[in-house]
Amino acid sequence: MNVLLVVERGELYKVLRLIMRAVSQDTMPGNSGLHIQANKDRLIFTASNSTFILEHTVITGERDDHICSIEQTGSIIVPAIYLYEIIRKLGAGHVTLKTSDKLTLIISSNKARFRIRGRESAEYLPLLRYNADDNKSKFLVSNKVLLSAIKQTLAATVDTLSRPLLTGVLFEYKDKKLTLTATDSIKLATMTIEVLEVKHDMGQRVVVPKKGIKELLRVMKTMEGEGTTEIQINTNNIRFVSGQLTLQSVLLQGDYPHTEHLIPKSTGSEVTLHTASLLQSIERASVLASENIIHFSIIGNKIKLHSNLSEVGDMNDELSTSMKTGIDFQVSLNSKFVYDALRHFDTENTIIRYAGHLQPVVFQPADADQACFCLIPPVRTSQR
Repeated sequence: MNVLLVVERGELYKVLRLIMRAVSQDTMPGNSGLHIQANKDRLIFTASNSTFILEHTVITGERDDHICSIEQTGSIIVPAIYLYEIIRKLGAGHVTLKTSDKLTLIISSNKARFRIRGRESAEYLPLLRYNADDNKSKFLVSNKVLLSAIKQTLAATVDTLSRPLLTGVLFEYKDKKLTLTATDSIKLATMTIEVLEVKHDMGQRVVVPKKGIKELLRVMKTMEGEGTTEIQINTNNIRFVSGQLTLQSVLLQGDYPHTEHLIPKSTGSEVTLHTASLLQSIERASVLASENIIHFSIIGNKIKLHSNLSEVGDMNDELSTSMKTGIDFQVSLNSKFVYDALRHFDTENTIIRYAGHLQPVVFQPADADQACFCLIPPVRTSQR
């Protein structure tokens, strides 16, 4: 079917740039192309790969600047990279997209005119399928809180494929709460967020691949304002729908390890201090930290940091705590693990909980609206 539409070049370029990373690099028909669907009141761009589908919708008549007008509906698949490069190199103004009976997409803007060969949309066979009737859980969460949870947990995943489940993030929905958890079998990060609205209420425990999560993080950073995301989970896929963006990801198959037993049941000491000051001190100590190891000494209302690099030098720093309960203690930790945890805390202060010798140390944002913490194991050194 022929398509005829006019769209503002800047808006078209923004959409294409956003979804290009979803375009598959394989040669399977349809997967390396961009699917364009022109409906009566909206223009939908879809790209897919072996892990996720990304869909962006441009709605006509939303604004007064005539960003898009559709004169004839239809659909076509075109080579994504060529369309992207053409639009990128066009000047400001409106772009006309028109298809011929021979499945050629004609792109016109000012005096420039391009023709690229396309394919029937019936050939669009993405590797991911989604059956809305199979939805087991469907609920709304805050974009801001979801973004924070993704940042916090993503840093705790692994890159190696020897343990594929640990390359993803566990999404566990239960009792109107969503918990994201990730571990590399050394450190652990978890955050529980409140669900705003429930549409389908069934407990779920699924693992989302890192590739899909990283893409979700990227597109969420482009969104303006607070907003919400609708999360839909079925047997094989998970969907995130927010505004004009939809990201659908496959799920990793298998039973994600249960981590509840790793959390210390008691606390020997609890310290509260300024997050930014601690981050800055860790950055300073890391310069001369052999194998990224920093020694922490909590004595009274002071926390002392020490690091050293053989045959180079050492570093000592001291911070004041705003609150301390329990015993004094010393512990050596991997500075990179601590830094990765703290840099995603959104609160002014951080709580450090010490459970005892060789027990993991808990780092938790103080006064956080959501339950969030990171477990970091101690490192055996001659200083402890």
